[in-house]
Amino acid sequence: MRNEPLLRLVRTFEAFLQIETIRKPLLGLMFFLLLLPRSGLLFLVILFFAAALLPRDVQSRHTGLYLALPFTRPSLFFHSFLTGLFLLLLGAAIGGALFGDAVWPTKFAAMTVFFTTMFSLSLIGAAAGRDTLTLPVLSLFADVTTGAALGA
Repeated sequence: MRNEPLLRLVRTFEAFLQIETIRKPLLGLMFFLLLLPRSGLLFLVILFFAAALLPRDVQSRHTGLYLALPFTRPSLFFHSFLTGLFLLLLGAAIGGALFGDAVWPTKFAAMTVFFTTMFSLSLIGAAAGRDTLTLPVLSLFADVTTGAALGA
């Protein structure tokens, strides 16, 4: 059949989601915090959310648990990243609908770029043997400082 690779991808993504929800119940709380109105606090929640996905497993060296299952390193990365984007989209859609925010799709683009940046920086920091929040917080501080200095 031609649908076998797609079916296999959906099944591995489902297995990944089951493992994540069992091992990390705090992600559910962070998802509900994604329903907050669009403010600076939301981006702080996204920062902690991005650091709690795959970078936390890399830091604590739990990736071997996933690699014992039918996951490769690239698929583990993409499953974790897509899980974050899916929950971010779901939270933004529900939050936009709940608060009557008509421009939530444009704000979702900014949230997606921010999530991608923080996820990548957290993963780089965890792979380098550092904490998952050190590099993202330093880059966020540098971004805010330069934005304030340039008047943006």
